[in-house]
Amino acid sequence: HTGLVANHEYVFQITAHNAIGSSAVSNTLSVYAWPNAPTGLSATAVSDTEIEVSWNTLTGMTYEVEHSSDGSTGWTGLPNTPHTSTFTHSGLTIDTSHYYRVIATNPGSVSSPASSVVSATTIDYSSPPLSLTLTNPSASDLLKIRLVWQAPADNGGSVIIDYDVYRSPDGNTWQ
Repeated sequence: HTGLVANHEYVFQITAHNAIGSSAVSNTLSVYAWPNAPTGLSATAVSDTEIEVSWNTLTGMTYEVEHSSDGSTGWTGLPNTPHTSTFTHSGLTIDTSHYYRVIATNPGSVSSPASSVVSATTIDYSSPPLSLTLTNPSASDLLKIRLVWQAPADNGGSVIIDYDVYRSPDGNTWQ
């Protein structure tokens, strides 16, 4: 049968015809058309040990998320399949790249081709702030100083949300 729509269930029955008419209807068979590969795939580092993989979902489909360390070989299915929506891959190593693709399976157990490949790198520590300088205190208030610095050159894959300033009376003990 041609002209089938992907991701759709079709029900079939058959009758036979001869010179005097039609037979009774055969048994009914339900079959699903081949599903499309999942679309809208994205991978986002959510911490130093986790990456969230998401995709556009279709009603009735389940999904297998596959992982590779290089994006072309060694594809393995991730645990807890089948998935019906996003998947969070945890237990990863800091500052490592990971590649993902997703396969859809319809209720008839027919699987799609793999989606496109996406990647993300787990978050790393930022580099240190740059160009720390001290503004001389004003003559009217010798107890105040002003520290000025620039944002780190590399934020480690995550927005810098805060800075800690430490001081030391002797260069050895920091508070």
